[in-house]
Amino acid sequence: MSGVPHGSEKPSTWSSSGVSVGRRRLGLGLAVLAPIMMCAVLVPWRDEVGLALPLVLGLTIVVMVAVVGGVAASLVASVVSVVAVNLLLTAPYGTLEVKGRTPLVALVAFVVAAVTVGLAVEIGARDRSAAERSRFEVDVLARFAAGEEAGGLDAVLRQIRALFRLDAVRLSEADGRVLGAVGTALPETETRSVTTEDGLVLEVDGPPTLAADVRLLRALADSAGRAARDERLRDTGRFQTALLAAVSHDLRSPLAAVKAAVSSLRNDSIAWSPDDEEALLATIEEGADRLDDLVANLLDMTRIQAGAVTAHADPVEPGPMIAAALSTVNGRERVDVDVAPGAWVLLADAGLLERVLANVLGNALTYASEVTRVRVVASVEDGCGVIRIIDGGPGVSATQRERMFEPFQRLGDVPRGEGIGLGLAVARGLTTAMGGALTAEDTDGGGLTVVVRLRLAGGEA
Repeated sequence: MSGVPHGSEKPSTWSSSGVSVGRRRLGLGLAVLAPIMMCAVLVPWRDEVGLALPLVLGLTIVVMVAVVGGVAASLVASVVSVVAVNLLLTAPYGTLEVKGRTPLVALVAFVVAAVTVGLAVEIGARDRSAAERSRFEVDVLARFAAGEEAGGLDAVLRQIRALFRLDAVRLSEADGRVLGAVGTALPETETRSVTTEDGLVLEVDGPPTLAADVRLLRALADSAGRAARDERLRDTGRFQTALLAAVSHDLRSPLAAVKAAVSSLRNDSIAWSPDDEEALLATIEEGADRLDDLVANLLDMTRIQAGAVTAHADPVEPGPMIAAALSTVNGRERVDVDVAPGAWVLLADAGLLERVLANVLGNALTYASEVTRVRVVASVEDGCGVIRIIDGGPGVSATQRERMFEPFQRLGDVPRGEGIGLGLAVARGLTTAMGGALTAEDTDGGGLTVVVRLRLAGGEA
């Protein structure tokens, strides 16, 4: 679903009084012009028609103006009518003087009747507007509730934006963590916000929201909060399902290799040569390393999913960080490192950055052929520190690049059956926690380039 719920278009000029701004302006115009024109038409017969007919016609004009423009316009119409009738149709003509009690009483009674009629029409319009608003709110809330199931949080936020003609809508946790956003970037100041029943904050930017619409906006914020909660539950369910599938296959493989090697070494009926024992011990060590990496990625992904990753931003040099990450991956002899000269320093969490680089390097070495070298290029671009990990593997199509950063995604056949598809997902989550960005782009000559972009110490990303 997208846009405003069908059949629930919000009137753009609703006001709390039940009369739109456009109608008020039209009513004021009529309040001034209609009484003057009426009196101008009756001037040639003013000695014959008396005072009754002008007052009846004036009252008719007041009623018409009240229907169109509300009580304020009707008050203006009554004042203009009294003044015009007094000047043009009541002797002595051309002055505001009134001779005799009868004309004076008639004019006063006219003003009282005009005001009463105007108030009655205004109250009726207000009640009608309130009824229409209530029907509109019920319809919108019902359709938004259906939208939670049909399209999730993004669909609900898009509908809120379209309904109130907003520039931007964002739903965040109380601590500022963004759950969803649509439209333009929200300004740092002058945004309006409402708090949901779950303690989430819906921030909006755009045309001023009428006071009468705040109640509806708060109800729709609750709808967005429920959609966010349902989305988290669905994501948790998908994560658990994928986790069980991955654990059942990918954790059992290294466990089986370790168990087979240990069983072989413990078999007293076989006399193993030193080379054979070394090969079996290497198998055990390799399997243990794979299990350690898998468990570390699973724990990191769980922390990322729970929003429990805390990054401590400190100045770190890119060269030593790349070297530390390389020391933890197999195949590091196939990696070339090129760090741009200069005293530039990244602002990052050293432990998290080492994990990010290790995961990305491990992925690049896994997909690149054994005769292909992987390049790491670190430089400063547009005031940011950028580390590119460039491989010569099969590459990833533009339509699949975002998908490869999702948990448990392994696009294509993974050489040697390694990993459970969490490396890049964990790397992106940790990079985001440090205030950076992890993206992918084409590699000249084929392959994939993964880009780590972080702030510079003393600057902004």
